Amino acid sequence: PQLAYVYDYRWQMPAAEIGPLQRRHASLCEQQGPAVCQIIGMTKSGAEDDAVTGRLEMAVATRQARAFGALLEDEAEDAGAEQIAAEIASEELSKQLVDTEARLKSRTELRDRLQDVLRNRKGKVEELIEAERNVAAVNEEIDQARSWLKEMEGRVAYSRVTVHYETGTPVTSDFLGPVTGALGSLGAIFGYLVAFLILIGSVALPVAGVWW
Repeated sequence: PQLAYVYDYRWQMPAAEIGPLQRRHASLCEQQGPAVCQIIGMTKSGAEDDAVTGRLEMAVATRQARAFGALLEDEAEDAGAEQIAAEIASEELSKQLVDTEARLKSRTELRDRLQDVLRNRKGKVEELIEAERNVAAVNEEIDQARSWLKEMEGRVAYSRVTVHYETGTPVTSDFLGPVTGALGSLGAIFGYLVAFLILIGSVALPVAGVWW
């Protein structure tokens, strides 16, 4: 079986810790060497006082992918991050590889026969022109088949490892939210009460003065 593996990890941590952990993971990949790990892309967005998200994509040699995932987890746990998701998926590419190799072989044999016709110069001029066109078309199919074959072989040899970073909602926010709202309401109530007392005082003082 020819399996293309995809590893997906998701970590949650304070906003200020996302950037440093992301850089440590990238350095960990570079330390393995390009034959084992290659960085495909890295992004980070959001302000540190708001929601922050990050993403690190890597291509890791399939035989070392599981062990490298354990290194990523150790680095994240040392940073105090919490793993909220981990997924390993695979795609069977054996049939596609065999079909592509067979197509590549048949197209190559056809091209060789057409080139023999051109070299021997047998046939009418129209037939030779048509043979040249067919050679060009077959060469294009061969290049496309080789590209597909190389892409699938690369997916089997190197697993895609993606790490997601995100900020979590603090547990205290569920408690402080209602408290903050209640304090704001109390401030408004006290404001109305003071305004009412001022209004009463502005009316009662002249009346009390006249009565006195």
